[in-house]
Amino acid sequence: MKKLFAVVLASVLCGCCSYSELKRDMGSVKVDGRTPVASYEVANVSYSLLGLVPLSTGLTWKDGPYSDDVGSMAWFEDACSLDDNLASVRHACKVVRADDLVNVTGRVDDYWAWSCFFVKKRVVKTSCLIAKPEPK
Repeated sequence: MKKLFAVVLASVLCGCCSYSELKRDMGSVKVDGRTPVASYEVANVSYSLLGLVPLSTGLTWKDGPYSDDVGSMAWFEDACSLDDNLASVRHACKVVRADDLVNVTGRVDDYWAWSCFFVKKRVVKTSCLIAKPEPK
């Protein structure tokens, strides 16, 4: 029991986080005939006990202006999903005033072994290029 408590306490103290990076200076690069105005990457981390009971989660940037320290965390919730990351991507599109996404990639990784299989760590990463729609 002490080992389980130590593993849970260590995972809670290491914290969850979300990371967002919006780069607007893309130069004159063309992708699929379109000129991107920004690139956006978002990553989110959550921990759950035995994969069932959420311990903590990162909260992605979904409102307000962009700054280097956007995002926060919440206890006993699980907001770490591709849907949550795509909501952050939609907000980034609103901020840069463009809505054509290019090269969207998403990845979900689950890690169990680092905690003797008591605590599951989930990492969800999404990246894309945001371009202005082509005139027709």
